[in-house]
Amino acid sequence: MLSIGDIDRAWLQAAFAESGTFGGGALVGVEVEPLESGTTSRARLRLTWAGPESAPETLFVKVPADGFGARAFGTLVGLGASEVGFYASVRPGLDLPAPEAAVARPGRRGDFALVLEDLAAGGARFPTVADGCTAEHAEAVVVALARVHAALWDSPRLRDGGDLRWVFRPADGDRVRRIQRLMVASALRRTRRRFADELAGAPAELLASAQAADRALDAYRAQGPVTLLHGDTHLGNTYALPDGTAGLYDWQVIQQGHGLRDVVYFTVLSTSVELRREHERAWLRHYLDELIALGVDAPSEDDAWFHYRLYAVDPLRGAVFTAAMGDRLQPEAQWRSGLERATAAVTDLDSLGAFHEALATP
Repeated sequence: MLSIGDIDRAWLQAAFAESGTFGGGALVGVEVEPLESGTTSRARLRLTWAGPESAPETLFVKVPADGFGARAFGTLVGLGASEVGFYASVRPGLDLPAPEAAVARPGRRGDFALVLEDLAAGGARFPTVADGCTAEHAEAVVVALARVHAALWDSPRLRDGGDLRWVFRPADGDRVRRIQRLMVASALRRTRRRFADELAGAPAELLASAQAADRALDAYRAQGPVTLLHGDTHLGNTYALPDGTAGLYDWQVIQQGHGLRDVVYFTVLSTSVELRREHERAWLRHYLDELIALGVDAPSEDDAWFHYRLYAVDPLRGAVFTAAMGDRLQPEAQWRSGLERATAAVTDLDSLGAFHEALATP
C-alpha cells in the first residue's frame, strides 16, 4: 500500500498530469512534512514549481494509515474509498464548504491517495476540544451543514439508478452496516456495567431500545427527506475561515440520511451542555433558514425539532463506542466529556420519547 514515503516529485507530477490539474506545470521540488496521523497518514507538501504562477505552494496529502490495526480497520469499513468517492464524484461541481481535491485516486484493497488544498494556507483555523466551541462557530457550522444538505436534498442522484447511489445507506444492511452493528453491540456490552451510573435511566433504556430495533430505525431513516450526510460532524472535523464561515473535512464516513442527524451529532458532542441548552433552538432555526434561502422545501420547525430529538441517539452511541475504546481513540478527559454531553442531551431532549413515537413502540 501507498505510504507518505512514496509521495515524491515523480509520483506527484504523474498524478497531476493524470488529473489535469495545475495546467501541466513542471514540479521541480517537494518537501514533505509528516503530520499527526490517525485512521490515515497525512502530510503537508511544500512545492517548488517552474510555472504556472497559479500553482499552489503547499498542499495536503492523505494515504492509508501506517499502523496495521488502523489500516485494516480503514480497509474493512471503506474509509479511504468513501472519501475518494466524495472528492472524485460528489465535490466536483457543487458549492460545498469543503476542501478542493487536486488528486483523488482509488486503489485496490483499501489503497488510496488524496491530495487536497491546504486550508491553513488560506487562513483557516482548526478548533480543538481544548479550545472549546463558541456559539458563533457552532452557528457557522450548522449553516455550513445546511449548504451541504441543500446541495443533494432529496436528489435523484442518490436514488436507485443515480450516479451517487453508491453512497452508504444504513437501511441496505450491507457489510459495512453489519460491521457497525457488531461494533456497537460489543461497545454496549463493555460499557453497560463500567458506566452504569453515567448511563442510568433514559440513556440506558434508549441504547437498549435502539439496539433491539436497529433495523427498524434504519428503515425509518430511509423514509426521507434523504440527503448527503458528512456522518462524523464533531468539532475536530470542522474549520473556521477568516470571514467567520465554517467548513468540514475528513469525509470518510459519508452516508445518506436525514440532515438533522448531522446537526445534532455536532451540537451534542462539540458544544458544552450549557451552551447547547442555551442555543440549540436558535441554531436549528439558522439551519432551516439557510435551507430555505438555498431553495429547499425545508421541514417545519416542529418537524425538525422532533428529528433533532430522535437522532440524538446517534451521538450517544458514538460517545459510548468511544468510551468503550478508552484511550485508544481519545484521551480520557475527552471521551468522558463526550459521554457526559450525550447522556445529558438525550435526557434533556426526551429522545427516548421521540424514539417510541417514531417507531410507534410502547
